[in-house]
Amino acid sequence: MTNDFFTPRRFRAYFRKLLTEHWRTICVATAILLGIMLVAEIWTALSSYSYYFSLENPESNYDPARETLFFTGALIFLVGGCISSSRLFTDGQRKAGRIHVLTTPVSPFESWLARWLLYVVGYIVVFFACFYLADLVRVAIFAPLLPKVSVSFVSIIPKSISDRETYPTMWFFYFFFTSWFVLGSFFFPKRPLLATSICIFIIGMLFFFVLLGVMDPFINLSDRQSALLKTIANLWLILHGLLNWWLSYQRYKEMEIIDHH
Repeated sequence: MTNDFFTPRRFRAYFRKLLTEHWRTICVATAILLGIMLVAEIWTALSSYSYYFSLENPESNYDPARETLFFTGALIFLVGGCISSSRLFTDGQRKAGRIHVLTTPVSPFESWLARWLLYVVGYIVVFFACFYLADLVRVAIFAPLLPKVSVSFVSIIPKSISDRETYPTMWFFYFFFTSWFVLGSFFFPKRPLLATSICIFIIGMLFFFVLLGVMDPFINLSDRQSALLKTIANLWLILHGLLNWWLSYQRYKEMEIIDHH
């Protein structure tokens, strides 16, 4: 194997190889995700529209299911992202598979990047495809049945000013949270999802109790101070997420070194 850090042609060949090896698992996972989204969409629609018609003066030009579906979708998005991120090194859980992975003639960075694109970026693409396909089914079913309700698609694009300010933070938190599972997939290759979840729970509890002891100065802040604190929090989420990805790559490099030396 050459010592090149990154070669586009070799990377493309390896990515196609990885996709070919895992396409069955990806198809099954996509079907499961689509099924979950369809159940969530239909169940939420039935509950929301039933409650909507029970009101004496229901609001016009309003889809009562959209807000609930947004938060339900966000929760499924986060949970699914954690599961997908924890599978970066799933083919290295057993010794034979690990030897196959670590002896493939590509650089460690190319191997890590291909897995990151497949399980982190690829999951995002697949999720939104499934989400809007399920949302299309909901609109196609309920729009003709409920002409008095403004049945419409769930939008992921923020419209109000407050939504535009909160939206980036939601994405930063998503990448920060799932980056722990990317890291855990290489530190706990045999039980990445369970072991990482336990570690996050313990760290989260410690952080919560520390935060309780130091939160007094952050109460009743001015608008300017709140904006500054939010900016700092966003930067912390970004840097910590990038750090976790970098550490996962370093851990993968160590596996290569241990295997070859």
